[in-house]
Amino acid sequence: MTDKHTKNIVDIGNLNLNCNVTGPLDAPWVTVAHSLATDMTMWEPQLSVLSQHFRVLSFDARGHGGSGIPNGPSAMIDLVDDVLRLWDQLSIDCSHFIGLSMGGMTGIGVALKAPSRVQSLVACDCRLDAPLFFKNMWDQRIEAVNNGSMQDILEQTMATWFTQQRLDTGGEIVDKVRQMILNTDAEGYITCVEALKGLDYKSSLATVIVPTLYVVGDQDGLHPDEMAEFAKLTPDAEFVILDNAAHLSNMEQPSMFNRSVLKFLLDVNDK
Repeated sequence: MTDKHTKNIVDIGNLNLNCNVTGPLDAPWVTVAHSLATDMTMWEPQLSVLSQHFRVLSFDARGHGGSGIPNGPSAMIDLVDDVLRLWDQLSIDCSHFIGLSMGGMTGIGVALKAPSRVQSLVACDCRLDAPLFFKNMWDQRIEAVNNGSMQDILEQTMATWFTQQRLDTGGEIVDKVRQMILNTDAEGYITCVEALKGLDYKSSLATVIVPTLYVVGDQDGLHPDEMAEFAKLTPDAEFVILDNAAHLSNMEQPSMFNRSVLKFLLDVNDK
C-alpha cells in the first residue's frame, strides 16, 4: 500500500483537465468536485483525512484553475461528461463522489447518467433546478463580468459564501477564497454559469439509486430548506446541517464536515 501523489494534465478528448491524485494505490476512489469560481485547492481541508482511507482524485473543472476553457457556453451534461471522460482516462471504473455547489450539481448528474460508476454521492450546498430568480441572478453576474471583471462580483459572492462572523474575522481561508475568485478566468466562469442556468435534476431525484448524503451550512441562504427537500425526494438519502457555516461549508467548518462525510463514506464501504 504505497501512497503516491501525482499531478497531471489529462486530455479527455475535447479539452484538458488539470487533476491531482493522492492516497494509497489500492484504496477505493473518491472524486472531489469544487464550486464555481474556485479550484481544486478548496478541498485541501479534506485531503489529509480522505487520503488516509481513499485514493483521492481532485480536478479543476472546465474553465477553472489549470484546466482548459471551452469555446462558448457549456451545459450541465458537459460537466458530467468531463467527469466520466476523466475517469475513463485514469482507468477509474467506480468512485465515491463529493461535490459542493457546482460540484454537487455535477455529482447528481453523474449519478443519474452512470449510477454503476458512483459508489456513493455527497452533494453539498447546491440546488438542482433553475427557477427564474436563479437564472436572473446569473444573468446579472454575467453582465457584471462582461462589463468589468471578476472583481465586480467579488463582494456579493463572498457575502454568500461565508458567514458574516467569518468575513469579519478574516484570515487565511477568506483571503484564499477571495484570491481564487479573482484568479478565475472570466470566460471560464461564464461558460459554467451558462451550464448552471440549465439545471433540471430535482424532478429526477426519485430515480437516484446510489447511496446519497446531502450536506449544507445552516447559514447558506435558501439551501438548507431546499436540500432538506432533496433528501426527502431521494431514496434513503441522509441529510446533515452544519452549524455556523454558509456556502463553502467544507472550508468554514472543516472538522464537522470531515466527520460527517468520512462516517458516511466508511459506512458505505462496510456494506
